[in-house]
Amino acid sequence: MSFWDSVTRLIEKQLVDRALNLSGQRKDLYCERCQSITNHVSISHAASVARTNRHDTVGFRMLSHIVGKLSDLNPAENMLMGRPYRCGKCGKVVTD
Repeated sequence: MSFWDSVTRLIEKQLVDRALNLSGQRKDLYCERCQSITNHVSISHAASVARTNRHDTVGFRMLSHIVGKLSDLNPAENMLMGRPYRCGKCGKVVTD
């Protein structure tokens, strides 16, 4: 395998990893609430929306859950807006 083949495979893996929102992947990110670099776990867009809207009405939560599920299926959402990660220490959700 040549150098360019390995670089191409690495770029392809990063793009596929970014486009697909696979929950449970871990990444070390800076958490503003903890004010340190902590372990973060990727979550689905539906789960991040559910955490954000947990105090709203039932109808609005159902609508936001549907929108979150559609966002999970749309790779453009991950490519443009980023993937949601939850801090393993405090639980704050951030996008990367």
